Amino acid sequence: MALLLLTFRLAEELRNKQICVNAIQIPAIKLSKDTIQKMQSGWKIAARVQNFFSAPRETMANTYFHLCTSKEFKGITGKLFDAKRTIMQPSHYPDTSRQQIKQFFDQTVYPKYATSEKNMEQVWELCSKLTAVEA
Repeated sequence: MALLLLTFRLAEELRNKQICVNAIQIPAIKLSKDTIQKMQSGWKIAARVQNFFSAPRETMANTYFHLCTSKEFKGITGKLFDAKRTIMQPSHYPDTSRQQIKQFFDQTVYPKYATSEKNMEQVWELCSKLTAVEA
């Protein structure tokens, strides 16, 4: 969620420089046999089950390439896309426990706190401090 908040904030920072910043919500993708071999046995089983239902890695690579190069998305910034290249929306669900469970399974929305200016600013400040420490 911090990366999504950072995406929204960075898009605002770079808008005047004609630089677009977006994010993609990555679904489960097939893991390579080499990756699965490196896992502990319980996780290997889960990974094999995931692979049965997951899209190939090339599917996401094509999505990345299309979003970055097509005229269809030129000039769009500060958005979260799903794997089908659809712009996701902030949640419309009320803040009740039952509704939050529905939101969790709704693949078309993200938590509305990701659009909070206060939350975006906090993530921006934290990233600024981290980059200052590394420099």
